[in-house]
Amino acid sequence: MREGSGWSDSEFHYEFPARYLSQFHDALATGMATALVYEPGRNGGRRAFVAWTMLQSLPRRADDARNFTIDLIGGLRSFSRPVPFSTNGVPAEWRLRDVPPSRYGHALQGRSVRAIAEDNATEILLQGGSDALRLRVYQSTQVVDVERSRHLIEVLDRDCRFRDSVLRCSDFRCLVTGFGIGGQPASRLHGIVEAAHIRPVAANGPDEVSNGLALTPTVHKLFDAGLLTFELVRDTLKLRTSPLLRELNLVGERSRLVLEDGMVVMRRPDASRLPSPSFLEYHRDLVFRKTAG
Repeated sequence: MREGSGWSDSEFHYEFPARYLSQFHDALATGMATALVYEPGRNGGRRAFVAWTMLQSLPRRADDARNFTIDLIGGLRSFSRPVPFSTNGVPAEWRLRDVPPSRYGHALQGRSVRAIAEDNATEILLQGGSDALRLRVYQSTQVVDVERSRHLIEVLDRDCRFRDSVLRCSDFRCLVTGFGIGGQPASRLHGIVEAAHIRPVAANGPDEVSNGLALTPTVHKLFDAGLLTFELVRDTLKLRTSPLLRELNLVGERSRLVLEDGMVVMRRPDASRLPSPSFLEYHRDLVFRKTAG
């Protein structure tokens, strides 16, 4: 599957020609399948796996009777980072790794819809997930190998839903810098805006909107390092900066990133969009660097 195909697709449906019916029937022979969404290189595409979804119901006729459509259970879940078709000359799909580049099209038989081995799909899903996701998957010692793929899907689902929900609550823009590309698929925000956990996953921080902040990668790293934090005063979210920021010369006259202690980053009457005071308090008390020492 691929995002931006030009067909009558949506976040919850995928339209395709009749020649791909057998692939969907084969994939759903056991009742449910995981589908990876690929964005081709034409028309400015990234030539990468950018999202995933679940399939369960068999295809049905589309409005255009010549084609078919299938439901995407739960909609598209965007990756935290796109997985390139090839990295340093090594294709993401194992079937192509012993094939000369000039023969890729022949090996794939020109199919936009094709089966991928379970272990290969698991590798791509892990590459597309966040650092927090990989931490949770690999540290789950109670999960045996035969259950690891199912566990990965469960954790990845929570990870993707968390990211998309947090970005949506901030209108797909960083709370501090305002950077973003509103109106674009969440998968296109890679490298621009990330969903940061306020209480870290390693400290049992939940995948809930109230535990998330939309931040650029730079601000996210400063936040995780305790060099800045946030304070909720009534319905206003304010930035607090650590004295260590200036000591490290990360802010000052030459800085292009405005990080002023006390600056307002969110003022909304909608309480459901504000982060939890208890999670913010956890970060200020246990992560934030209150002194330069």
